[in-house]
Amino acid sequence: MSNHIPQSQPIPDADRKPGRSFTDPQVPLGEDVIARGEPVNGVADRARAVGVLRKAEELMASDNPSGCTPEGQRKAIELACWRAGVKVEEYRAIYDREPEIQELERAVMDAACSNHPPRV
Repeated sequence: MSNHIPQSQPIPDADRKPGRSFTDPQVPLGEDVIARGEPVNGVADRARAVGVLRKAEELMASDNPSGCTPEGQRKAIELACWRAGVKVEEYRAIYDREPEIQELERAVMDAACSNHPPRV
């Protein structure tokens, strides 16, 4: 079982909606990460973390908060945790032990900033 997100050709930002895969817009963001989770606790933990990232991406796509600053990204994760019913500490614990969640969060944050230039 691989712990690496496939590096397929990313789809153009204009064609991808928030919460959808970076490589296939028909697939929800992180579905492959969830599927590769360990059967006992890994799947549920990954599903919670992916849910937070999907919501954070939706928030940043509407520029509320902006995804172009570390403060905005932190706030988006906190708001998304609250809306998903996941404690921020719980999300961070999953993030710390799951390299694929770390990679997915980096991709979400990079996309958020590239889609919305910083406000001046």
